Amino acid sequence: MSKPRSVKLLILALTLLLLTAIAASMTAGQMKISPFKIIRNFFSIFSEKQEVFTPGEQSVLKLRVYRTAAAALAGIALSIAGVIYQSIFINPLVSPDLLGVTAGSSFGAAVGILISGSFMTVQTSAFLFGLAAVFFAVTLAKQFKGDRLIMLMMSGMISSSLFGSLLSLSNWLAKSHELSSILHFMMGGLATVQPQTVAYAAFLILLGSIFLFLMANHVNLLSLGEETASSLGINATFSRTVLIMGATLISSAAVYLGGAISWVGMMIPHMARMLAGSDNRKLIPVAALIGGSYLIAADIIARSFTAGELPLNLITSAFGIPFLIFVLFKTTNREQA
Repeated sequence: MSKPRSVKLLILALTLLLLTAIAASMTAGQMKISPFKIIRNFFSIFSEKQEVFTPGEQSVLKLRVYRTAAAALAGIALSIAGVIYQSIFINPLVSPDLLGVTAGSSFGAAVGILISGSFMTVQTSAFLFGLAAVFFAVTLAKQFKGDRLIMLMMSGMISSSLFGSLLSLSNWLAKSHELSSILHFMMGGLATVQPQTVAYAAFLILLGSIFLFLMANHVNLLSLGEETASSLGINATFSRTVLIMGATLISSAAVYLGGAISWVGMMIPHMARMLAGSDNRKLIPVAALIGGSYLIAADIIARSFTAGELPLNLITSAFGIPFLIFVLFKTTNREQA
């Protein structure tokens, strides 16, 4: 998929896949709404005859619009962040959740809720604690001798466990009216998403994603190693720090939308790399489109097959864990060959 024409066709196909996922999300759920009715209503804008939805259908559709947008944005953010982390750390197994960013941002969001609950406080706190988590993992990994990839993963697990424990502590300290919001960050899900939340997070995710895409050449150089990147004329330390901040910003915004959502940032970059190669100028948009479609599909499953609603983390883990096993087997076989 390295040829420009092939990549353009791939992006077109993935864009159609994302649009299909969005359409499916609008119709699927406990209340089934005919896709043909939605299509007729859309085209009735250009005619005098207008398709009428029942009040119940109107309310459900309105909620699904926000929910679908939130799923797409969170999937895009986590996938792009995963691409960045894997490239700059030269480690195919790291991701926002495995580096502790998701747990750190979730704890930060809980701290923000305990302080005031305003968007600015919650998002800023989520971002700062997400940064603290990843820098803690990276700093800790440097203190140990051994395989660099394994040390980073182990340090990320320690960071994730630490901030996960602090999140549980914040749940214990919270007042009754704050508990539901904090539990949202622990479990992961999009059932309580609000229009204002989507709007604020969309601004941060789109801004951060564009910035990271514009930095794709720097990401490519850093993926060759710090010494090589420095010899090619970039400040490797500064570039890596800025990229970590950008990836953590969009990860924390995704956490603000959907809570702690695991595996997306690890799995989707691998899938995108299989299709588009390792050039981040192509990899970032491909991963974004796959990630948006994937999380919309996961959310459809979460709300469609039971009277209640399955935790989104349960769905992403059901796909992510087998995929990680597949990647480990593939990596092991390649090293033995």
